[in-house]
Amino acid sequence: MPELTLYMKHGCHLCEEAAAVLGALQSEVGFTVRPVDITQDTALYDRFRYDIPVVEHDGQLLLSWPFGPAMARVVLAQRLSHG
Repeated sequence: MPELTLYMKHGCHLCEEAAAVLGALQSEVGFTVRPVDITQDTALYDRFRYDIPVVEHDGQLLLSWPFGPAMARVVLAQRLSHG
C-alpha cells in the first residue's frame, strides 16, 4: 500500500484539515499517511514553512493546500494507480 508523507506542524489548523481529508480517503483510495512535523528538521522547515500542509509520495509533490476531498480523491487515485 502506498505511503503518503504529510508535511505539517503541530497546532496548524490547516494541517489538521488536510489530515482529516486524507483520513477520510485512506480506505477508499488505498494509502497510509505518515505525518512529518517540519519543525523537527531545519531543512524541511526551510523548504515547507510557507507551504504546509503538503502531501508527497516517493519524493513527488501530489497536493499542496488548499485541497478538498474531491480534488484529493482525483489526484491521489490517478497518481497512485499510475505510479
